[in-house]
Amino acid sequence: MLYQSKMLVDAAAAAGDKFVVHLGAYSSGRDRIPHFCWHGMVETYIKASGMAWANLHPNVILDSLLVTEPSTIKKGSFDVMWVEAALGWISAADIGTLAAAVLREGPEKHAGADYGLSPENLTGQQAAEIITQATGTRITCNVYNSEVLKAYVASIPDAGTRLYYTSAVQTTRLGETRQMHY
Repeated sequence: MLYQSKMLVDAAAAAGDKFVVHLGAYSSGRDRIPHFCWHGMVETYIKASGMAWANLHPNVILDSLLVTEPSTIKKGSFDVMWVEAALGWISAADIGTLAAAVLREGPEKHAGADYGLSPENLTGQQAAEIITQATGTRITCNVYNSEVLKAYVASIPDAGTRLYYTSAVQTTRLGETRQMHY
């Protein structure tokens, strides 16, 4: 991620681009989560590039939990791995809508902006209740902990994928023990 992001930023600067919109992670900058640290380093590099920038910081992209096969509606449930911690939820469509607006309106309006995209913190159960009300279908939330996720990650055969998901295990542990520093 760091190498690819650096190459992209360097290419944008070399091409004369004036504005970068980066999809980062909702973090305090003090967390010990590798994935969040990577985003922090990328953002520091973008800021040093000389281009105007804006950062979008989602917390839980709900599509990654709810858009599954079979669908959450067909299954009647979805899973969370952070016990009952309340986290911010946002859809990928909403992120895309905001990113398009930021790009369209440009650096005159958005340069130097850090947008936190987690307007409402919900537990998995609270999210299930909202989905139930919105769809008319009873949806439940299966609550697991970091040990379940850790066991799943250990079973992933690809070392690179396993390394990436190890960051999710750390995120989950910090979330379930209320050690995330938002």
